[in-house]
Amino acid sequence: MILTGIYSIFSSLFGGTLDAYMQGTASGLQPDDMSAPILLASLAITAVTVVLFYFVINYPNFNNFAGWFVFLAINGLLNFLLGWRWVAFDFNDGKMVSVDPATGLHTPLPIFEDDLIMFGVSNAIVSVVAFTVLSYCLKWWSTNCSRAPF
Repeated sequence: MILTGIYSIFSSLFGGTLDAYMQGTASGLQPDDMSAPILLASLAITAVTVVLFYFVINYPNFNNFAGWFVFLAINGLLNFLLGWRWVAFDFNDGKMVSVDPATGLHTPLPIFEDDLIMFGVSNAIVSVVAFTVLSYCLKWWSTNCSRAPF
């Protein structure tokens, strides 16, 4: 699936085990692909942030790179938190385990806190790219911020 593939590009940052768990291919307690809902939520946050900047706030003093960058950074931070906390909930709930089908024993998958944080960073990178693309698509219709970022 295309949505799963976007995060697989960054799997070297957060580890192949977490990537397999998120795709639902690890033998953990998480049965479904969780990368698609995370990506869709991130894109929704990004779209709302872009619309806020160009059409709701639309303040002439933000019609420069610095004003645009503030919203880009806010978007990146929000999406970092979203990605990190989404996978951290499963981690803290003990769902990231391997289940032996014969015995039913649960063995923790080799996923660590750093992997969760790096997934958040990966999610922030994806959202920053999406923010930039959406900015170039929508900025032309803004009355006061049509020259931001360039």
